Amino acid sequence: MLTPLRMLLLALMGCLALHGQDPFERARPALRVQSMEDGLPSGTVYGLARDAKGRLWAGTVDGAAYYTGSSWVPVRLPVESTSQYVRAVLGSEDGSLWFATQDGGLWRLDQGTWTHFRGGRELPSDHIFSLAETREPDGTLARWVGTGGQGVAVFRHGTWRHWGPTEGFPPGTVWRLRQLTAPDGRHGLWAATETGLCVLEGDRWRLLGAAEGYPEGSVNDVLEVSEADGSRSLWLSLWNRGLSRWDGRTWTHHTAGRFPGRTPTSSLCSTRDADGRPIVWIGSLNQGLWWFRNGLWENLGRAQGFRVPGVLSLFPVADGKPTLLIGTRTGGVASLDLGGWRTLDETAGLPGPEVTCFAEQAGSRGVSSFWVGTTAGLTRFAPTGPDERIQARHLPSDYIIALLDTPEALWVGTLKGLARKDARGWSAIRLPEVPADTMIIALQETVSTTGSRTLWVGTPRGLFRHAEGRWTRLTRRDGLPQDYVSAFCAVPGPGGEPMLWVGTRGAGVARYLNGAWTTFGSEAGLANGNIYALVAQATPSGRSWLWAGTLGGGLARLDLQAPSRWEVFTRESLPGLGSNYIQRIEVDRRGRLYLSTSAGITRLTLDAAGNPSRLEDFTLGDGLPSTNTSLGASLVDRRGRIWIGTAQGAAILDPERETFAPAPPPPVLEAAAAGGLRTFRPGEDLGFRDRNLRFTFSLPVLHRKEDIRFRTRLEGLEAEPGLWQAEGWREFPTLPAGAYTLQVWARTHDGRVSGPIAFPFRVAPAPWAHPLAYLAYALGALGAGLGLLRLRTRVLRERTLLLEATVHDRTRVIQEQARDLEASNRALQGRNEELSHALAEVRTLRGLIPICAYCKKIRDDQGSWEQMERYISDHSDAQFSHGICPDCQSHHFPEIPIRKAP
Repeated sequence: MLTPLRMLLLALMGCLALHGQDPFERARPALRVQSMEDGLPSGTVYGLARDAKGRLWAGTVDGAAYYTGSSWVPVRLPVESTSQYVRAVLGSEDGSLWFATQDGGLWRLDQGTWTHFRGGRELPSDHIFSLAETREPDGTLARWVGTGGQGVAVFRHGTWRHWGPTEGFPPGTVWRLRQLTAPDGRHGLWAATETGLCVLEGDRWRLLGAAEGYPEGSVNDVLEVSEADGSRSLWLSLWNRGLSRWDGRTWTHHTAGRFPGRTPTSSLCSTRDADGRPIVWIGSLNQGLWWFRNGLWENLGRAQGFRVPGVLSLFPVADGKPTLLIGTRTGGVASLDLGGWRTLDETAGLPGPEVTCFAEQAGSRGVSSFWVGTTAGLTRFAPTGPDERIQARHLPSDYIIALLDTPEALWVGTLKGLARKDARGWSAIRLPEVPADTMIIALQETVSTTGSRTLWVGTPRGLFRHAEGRWTRLTRRDGLPQDYVSAFCAVPGPGGEPMLWVGTRGAGVARYLNGAWTTFGSEAGLANGNIYALVAQATPSGRSWLWAGTLGGGLARLDLQAPSRWEVFTRESLPGLGSNYIQRIEVDRRGRLYLSTSAGITRLTLDAAGNPSRLEDFTLGDGLPSTNTSLGASLVDRRGRIWIGTAQGAAILDPERETFAPAPPPPVLEAAAAGGLRTFRPGEDLGFRDRNLRFTFSLPVLHRKEDIRFRTRLEGLEAEPGLWQAEGWREFPTLPAGAYTLQVWARTHDGRVSGPIAFPFRVAPAPWAHPLAYLAYALGALGAGLGLLRLRTRVLRERTLLLEATVHDRTRVIQEQARDLEASNRALQGRNEELSHALAEVRTLRGLIPICAYCKKIRDDQGSWEQMERYISDHSDAQFSHGICPDCQSHHFPEIPIRKAP
């Protein structure tokens, strides 16, 4: 029995163990929580499973839901279900899904069809608490159901069989069913029940008890764990009695130490670490999540930022990214990643959220202490004993900017001066020639070939050197290009003497060698002179580089063997670089560069020739507490772990434990709907009235969901795929009739592409545009044409007859008129002949002719008088010949005798 004194001692031991723990182990793993705001129908999640498409399903107290990669989609059990309280979800190998309810029986969803199995009919009870699936010797699948007090049932070969209290199964709720192999080689189906642990032997269930060494009482869960050496162990979760582990020889009871034995546990599962060793996970109903690895317990609870009342279900992720999914009580679904960045923040003992600097201090046994500076103070994480938070009275300011551990002392640069801690304690250091509250920006120590040490201090008022107990101030008067010193890097120079590289604000980088300064700034190709990060790198090829991070000009490097010009990399020349604002640079044991930028952290890998070959970005989705990293805050510790300071704590990555997401699965077409109402399946024909087609698709991955992108192509309408987009849907307001196939690709955060998937469908033409309609149109047109032809033929025939009659009448009239005309012509011709004949003989003058009574001249129309014979000749055909009549002859020529005519 635990006395109060013993309980207090155990609590103190736990406290000491917690404070003496490596800060990396105390740091919070990458944790993301999704709640009802993300679409879950309830925050209390009892069951987690994956379906055949790779989608994650959750069973809650108010129905089920599946995860699309961006949100949860609620799925209600059919309306006839008396309960939406889902206690367990099973994803079967055949693609079906099984849902166990608290008091509504069992539901199966297979290819969109629901089937209900009820208590009193197929099942012994409507109260279902656990599900399991096994494969029979003949290859068929068997589904096992654990009930609340009525034993176990199995569904195989299309029929149900039941083992209840009358068949020898112990009374009480069946909390868990698992198929496993015990350390003694016994393989079969095991049941964790309210009465104890049962195993199916042949066709009978047997309760294992104290006589065989098994703990008695309620067992919440049972788990088989494959150890690193290939052996097996069996873990039991005991209600309010801790955990028990059996390795085949002895039982180990975890009821003291860091793991509280009275913690009511709910579920167990196991995963493997990056080095292949097992991790056993335990869900607690009131103390968060626990896990056991390498003989040590770790906890994720309220103190570490996991603010949920309890853990109800655990689901290990087979591909390891994230490590584990957690169904919680009222808190939704959480994902935990042990293979990513961890967060060390105020919950772990930091005095403030914004981390500004680090220092590692080696201990006597090779175990390090870590100093972490923040804008609110300084904390030391000790390998043994309690943490140490430095009181403000020891420091010039709580705003810590730089830390440096040397064999003689720990140096602390603050916003208002310099301090050191040595064997005698804390002391403030006054720099010469400058005010006491001068800001300290950077610290560096160099060691000569003779072993003498020099401390370098960077400030806005110049560079200070401390050697042989004396301070020296260096400024622009001494050859320094700028008084504002912001970064250091020391490398061996010619002859082994240290060569110091100094970053400045505005004037680039300066090299201090043999008492002389050389500047490498804009004249050497540096795009931006504000330098807050300098690091040297020796490559396997023998090249040595000095890398510089600029505030706006990207990343630059200089050949240390022959420094002349900078090689500059920016977002424009190096696609994938998160930002041109680079605040810190670190190099891991594999030669990869970690760039602390204004947009998170970027890891740069170089190829064998030293050229950038791969860029990886780390964001909040990888576990960073913030993408707003800090100036001057980075470290690579003795174990090779990367430390980066951010505005919300320290981000720590162990590259040796890092896990990577697997190749992405194909995207999933979640739904295809017409008009927002009717859904349709692949290959279905759509009517001409089906408009506003909407296709919804997803990628069922759990890591970096916010960076998933999609692109599509509608074959039959589009020649090429479209641009990558974050939206998981595509709409088509209208489509002409024809055959189409929608193709969908997905891309993850690291640029890997999956797909395409294909969704074929047809859009039927409108009835008036159907081929049969066109045939009808053709036949109708042909019939109409024939009818019109017949009508026109008849009209033309009638018109022809009418015209013929009219022509006949007109011809008769014309003929009569022709005969009359011919008679008239003959009469006229006769008359003409007569007139012609008369005219031929004489032309007759008619009318009154004025003639002179005396001389017989005639007056013409113009009033002139002419001789009568001339007038008559001009006005008729008459011609005159002159002679003399007998009267005139006798009168005028009496002397000429008158000759008489013969």
